[in-house]
Amino acid sequence: MKLRWKVFLLLMIFSLVPLMVVTAISQKATKTAGNMLSHDSRTALLELSERALEVTVRNTAEIQKGLESALEFRMASMARKAEYLYVMPGPASDASLYWKKDFNDPAKAPPDLAPHDGYEIRHMDGQVTPYSISLEYPVIAAAPGVNPDEHPVDKAVLASLRDEFISAYRDGESRATACIALESGLFAAYPGHGEFPDGYDPRLKPWYRAALTQTSPDNPVTWTFPMVDEVTGQVVFAASTLIHDPEGKVAGVLCMDVLLEEVLNMAAMPSSWIGKVETYDLLVQNNSDNGELGALVLAHDDYVTATRDWTGMIFTEWLDSQDKEIFHTVLKSMEQGNTGVARLRCKGKDSIWAFAPVGRKYYKLLVTPMSSINSSINKANEVVESLTRKHLLVNFIAACWALLLGVIGAMIISRLFTTHIHQMIDAVKRLARGDFSVHMDFEISDERGELITAFNEMVPRLRENVRLKKALELAHEVQQNLLPVDAPLVTGLDIAGAIVYSDETGGDYYDYLEFDETNDHKITVVVGDVSGHGIPSALLMTTARALFRQRSSMRGSITSIVSDVNKLLTRDVGLSGRFMTLFYMDLDTQKKQVKWLRAGHDPALVLDSNTGEFSELDGEGIFLGGIEDYEYKEYERKIHAGQIIAVGTDGVWEARNQQGDMFGKEAFKKIIADNAHESAQVIMDKVFEAVEAFRLPVHQEDDITLVIIKVLK
Repeated sequence: MKLRWKVFLLLMIFSLVPLMVVTAISQKATKTAGNMLSHDSRTALLELSERALEVTVRNTAEIQKGLESALEFRMASMARKAEYLYVMPGPASDASLYWKKDFNDPAKAPPDLAPHDGYEIRHMDGQVTPYSISLEYPVIAAAPGVNPDEHPVDKAVLASLRDEFISAYRDGESRATACIALESGLFAAYPGHGEFPDGYDPRLKPWYRAALTQTSPDNPVTWTFPMVDEVTGQVVFAASTLIHDPEGKVAGVLCMDVLLEEVLNMAAMPSSWIGKVETYDLLVQNNSDNGELGALVLAHDDYVTATRDWTGMIFTEWLDSQDKEIFHTVLKSMEQGNTGVARLRCKGKDSIWAFAPVGRKYYKLLVTPMSSINSSINKANEVVESLTRKHLLVNFIAACWALLLGVIGAMIISRLFTTHIHQMIDAVKRLARGDFSVHMDFEISDERGELITAFNEMVPRLRENVRLKKALELAHEVQQNLLPVDAPLVTGLDIAGAIVYSDETGGDYYDYLEFDETNDHKITVVVGDVSGHGIPSALLMTTARALFRQRSSMRGSITSIVSDVNKLLTRDVGLSGRFMTLFYMDLDTQKKQVKWLRAGHDPALVLDSNTGEFSELDGEGIFLGGIEDYEYKEYERKIHAGQIIAVGTDGVWEARNQQGDMFGKEAFKKIIADNAHESAQVIMDKVFEAVEAFRLPVHQEDDITLVIIKVLK
């Protein structure tokens, strides 16, 4: 064999061996990178989908909660106006009244009567026709057999509410319709129209009957859902509240309707999810059929077309899943007021559930099938696999036809293909270390580019969440620093007090005022409870604390101190709907007496350990922040050794266990009586321990405050 052939063969060997090694390494690296990208893309897309769905349902729930609160506020304003008109009725001429028959007579109809967008009637046969309304005048009507002339006061009240109807409509963010139905059978509706069906009597509607059964002053508005609107044939939610006459009797009911379609369409869905995500409004409660915790479907897309007959009923259903354990866990999480995401089947399909609370036991639920998410994931995987196959083909062609160019090409392509992945991994590691300044500035046109965009959008949200968490922690620390550190040393008294908040911050308050170590036989104890929880209640609590500390440093009786603080608080919070209950107590062991004042707070309990009998420090007085010039009344009585005074907030005796039972005042009294021989600190600790043992594992719903005072001599 000639030398040139030997050299050729030697060169071929030295070139082929490195080429084969490099090619094998390149192919293995390419497959590994493709598999890693495919796996990471699937995981990231699934997590981002869950996070996006959770953010969407949380925002939707907040929007719906805000709209319902705004609607209830408008209703309260209109109801109070109607009650005022029963006391001071305004002038109402028949010329300003438009009856149902007037709306159907072109010669007598209101001048602005005309069709409007969104006001349409859906008939039983599926046809949709617009109808005319008046935005300037409500319609006045009477139930069958009712003569309006026999009820001049009711007619005058309805006529005088025209401006209230218009104002409530223009201030609202939803297209709600309003109706005031009186016990006499007269009623008014806005926007005005003449479409009420023959024989219609609003006093027979579910919303009217539901309002009559409402007895809770804390929740004057009753929601009835779902039901069919008697005019449009559309499914609505109805909110109703009572109207009373000057004698306190029920004069009628105010109702506002919200379209079910409007409630369900609050979710701002990404365009790729439209038509794939089902929206539910749920009520979490025990199923009457089996006694187990369940989710009653209050609103769903199927209900929109359930019926068109206004006399018919919408038959609600119970949501279920084949994944019983996960489903029960989701229901328990809902019952505890949590927001979350879970993967379980719905109607036989693997799905992602995202839920958030709208109100107590009332939830918004978004359900999307995994198939809709898997389609995007599969598309990303197909792109990755396609790129991998093309790259291997290029390597093979390069190895066969251009040894050197094939090796160089494979190295360049491999480097280009994996460079951005390493940069992504580096960015994720920096973020995991807490570096929120990380940002991916490079652009890629395939699915990796979408992943980069999603990452860049996620970072500021995470930074904001961390900032909010730190802010809440700081607020908690500040509020804790405002509370008494130690109980004062008062001659003849043993005092202990503490607060256990249900959130980071809360509205409960207690303090020791006007304590002077040179005059150690006197002490002022204050215990308060602000309505609600969280930051707003904490702000009102700190404001009240500052006012009481400043005012109590000046001269004046208990009555003048509390009245002055009430005036200032009422001016600040009178229109906010928030208020504060208070128990203010002065003790003087030298005079052997206690003076106190109640501002809507529960009475203090007094145990005479010598006889074992309980009594109360009771009295009249409304909460602070309600009536600016309210005159409070001061009470006093003698005290003696062996008595134990307990002042707390309702979080103690209203704590509930898993069965919904309350701890109760009797159990509270028993703990005090059983430990009367112990110190005030021990008695207080025993109460807290008993309440916690009774409540667990249920989350603490309210703040708990307790002050124990033992009279020693």
